[in-house]
Amino acid sequence: MKKIKILFFSILLISYILFNPLEVQAATIDINMKTETKNYTITDENNILIVTIELGDFINLPEEEPLGFSGELEFDSSIFEEIKVEGINGWNASFNNENNMVVGDVAKAKANTQIAKISLKINAYNVSNMENTTIGLKNLIITDGEFEIVLDKQISIKLENNISQNENTNNNDTQKITNIKEVTLIKPEETVASKGQEVNSLPNTGLRKNIIITIIGVVILSIIFKIKSRKIKY
Repeated sequence: MKKIKILFFSILLISYILFNPLEVQAATIDINMKTETKNYTITDENNILIVTIELGDFINLPEEEPLGFSGELEFDSSIFEEIKVEGINGWNASFNNENNMVVGDVAKAKANTQIAKISLKINAYNVSNMENTTIGLKNLIITDGEFEIVLDKQISIKLENNISQNENTNNNDTQKITNIKEVTLIKPEETVASKGQEVNSLPNTGLRKNIIITIIGVVILSIIFKIKSRKIKY
């Protein structure tokens, strides 16, 4: 009887283990996009927004192992006119202008580390006094070659434009004035034509003077010759 009870409880224990496996937490990595401030003030000297990509905790993943990521950078192209991406803390990272892809990798990944810096140059004249914009990474893939996670990340930022619209207008006016100064004034065609006639008439005036001088010379020589002829006769 005792052996039967032991067998019965053994069967129950085995059944429980088979049909109720221990819960194993999946491997994952926390990753975020951050800026120094959520309210960014635009000035002539301060017109580049910096967004950092940061790793958080590693869950069921070892550190000091190879890791890579890739994702499509989403942004308002009317506000941001130039994008640069660089890796930090040992990471390699780059940006492809043709497809807006950001990629990066490292030989030894560490948790709670900044891995890349995204620099976005702002076209201030396309930003109103106060404007909200969103920057994101779509289909962000993180992998170590064995496991892979895919997620979307984004960050919202309020832009405050301190570059005066009057300054923009003044810049445009200055450009117009500069353009006016560069224009060469052209007088009416009649004036140009009359100038051409004056230029053409100059050689004729010189010719007339030469003819008059020649005639006067001939007359003087004739008079002198006539006087000498009379003296010879007498």
